[in-house]
Amino acid sequence: MPIESICVVPAEPDNDLKFAASYATEEINHMSGIRPFIADPTLIPNSRYSIIIAWHNEDNCPSQDSYALSFKETSTTISSRSKRGLLFGIGRFLRNSPMKSACLEILERLDLQATPSSLIRGHQIGYGQLSNSMDSWTTTQFDRYIRDLIMFGCNGIEIEYKPNPSPHHTLPFDEMATEISRIATRYDLDCTLWIPNLGDESHYIAPISSKHELNSRKSFFRSWKRFLRLQFLEEIPASLGQKPCSLGSNA
Repeated sequence: MPIESICVVPAEPDNDLKFAASYATEEINHMSGIRPFIADPTLIPNSRYSIIIAWHNEDNCPSQDSYALSFKETSTTISSRSKRGLLFGIGRFLRNSPMKSACLEILERLDLQATPSSLIRGHQIGYGQLSNSMDSWTTTQFDRYIRDLIMFGCNGIEIEYKPNPSPHHTLPFDEMATEISRIATRYDLDCTLWIPNLGDESHYIAPISSKHELNSRKSFFRSWKRFLRLQFLEEIPASLGQKPCSLGSNA
């Protein structure tokens, strides 16, 4: 089917459905060089094949990462109960719809419902030295990289804490980590931060230095849009009023 004869349709006037519909057109354009247009559900031309983006009934959708593809002769509906579930469904649809000569082959076997077998399907990003070429990437490159991960069902991004500057950095580490967390939030992904203990254990047990480490990390966290979980040392002194538990939120 010629891509030019395809339209993408958000089933309702909902911002997340519109976002997913735009995501689908952008990914098709990225793969083929041709961008389908987004149509109003009440004004779909009869001559066009529709990819419909819709919410799925929660009773039939056990996980927020579950999705369904429903094939018909004139349309395929991609549905989920969450924003990121819609993106995973779009990824499954596009991975299994071959594109050749500006045409998209839509397969009947894509009539399915799917729930990922693993709750956590994350990927670690190391924006620092010794991370191959990643310390030279821009926010645009990280956005593209994360979109590619979403295509294969990745639902979380873990940022490795690497505050030391690299001569190749396009932004300071703190700023880039904040931007990556914003990208994760935009696509409704979980975001975690891995912080290694950089120094002798006694440094983190001593009340003064431990308090300094906690305060410096908290100021870093405040610039973030979303965390799933951030773990501190079990040896955090009780005198600081801190507990060895998650300090992040999934807000």
